[in-house]
Amino acid sequence: MKRLQVYLLLLALLQGFSTIAQVLTVRGIIKNDSTSEPIPYVNIMFENYGMGTSSNENGQFGFIIPDSLSTENIVISHVGFNSKKVSIQEVLEKSTILLIPKKEFLAEVSISQVLKDKRHIFRPENSLEAVGIGNMNAALYPSTIARFYPKPDKFSRECFIENIQIYFYPVEEQNHLSPKFRLHIYKVQEDGKPGEDLLSNLVLEKSSGQSRMKVELLDKKIEVPENGFFVGLEHLFLKENEFKEVKDYYINDSLVAKEFEYKKYAPVYKGVFTKQDSDLKVYYYQPGGWVNISNWEINREESEENYIAPVFKIRITD
Repeated sequence: MKRLQVYLLLLALLQGFSTIAQVLTVRGIIKNDSTSEPIPYVNIMFENYGMGTSSNENGQFGFIIPDSLSTENIVISHVGFNSKKVSIQEVLEKSTILLIPKKEFLAEVSISQVLKDKRHIFRPENSLEAVGIGNMNAALYPSTIARFYPKPDKFSRECFIENIQIYFYPVEEQNHLSPKFRLHIYKVQEDGKPGEDLLSNLVLEKSSGQSRMKVELLDKKIEVPENGFFVGLEHLFLKENEFKEVKDYYINDSLVAKEFEYKKYAPVYKGVFTKQDSDLKVYYYQPGGWVNISNWEINREESEENYIAPVFKIRITD
């Protein structure tokens, strides 16, 4: 964690005071290998460091790094395409990165008839203390948070996700924004972590000042797996999602920057504090894979409620 904090501070200072060190500006565009069309909202992550960004709607991306990272690799990933590892030098020389579509990738569509005879609603925990869930790991790379939901017992046959309501946490600095983000519905892997995405690529846009958003999904006929599913929310590091936060910055309890301003990315999702021994299953994605949210270091004095979970209202029907 200390390494991430140091790099956050270093990168921010480099952007404002590029004369203090040798820096490198890296720009590129990501395209479909089959069609040569740009691929929007792709994840770009450093292989060995917790840093990254997203491509914009035209497949373009860019970042500033210390020259010492010029020999590193980045990993390019997007739903429906094979991930690709390329070197920084390759990006500097060619600028265009081609991703190959997954031939086996097809959205899972059920042929069962939707009856709407039964319904089950997973409701948000409004009785618990609310909290804002923003960029994990100091906004150094796009991240996803996912919460597990079981298949309701009342359904003995197929059932489907009818709609999902997403809640947002009010943050004054981003009230004027209409940020984009990606919604995921994951199957459960054998190890209990989020697995295959049942939504091929659903990017949503939150209206300015909007506190909640209902997403209708019945037309996609997403059948609830027998072992349940995860609902995931992914931040996209896009120019239109940026806002500034000003705060005193500490590393190991020592003040290293007074009224330090750095970039963050909207939206901030609404969550709740709950106990670590609750039956909730929540994971967040970082370089290297999915990590249980209980690994987050949250300092809340005299409180057992130090486990964070995003909240949704989910309607299931048969």
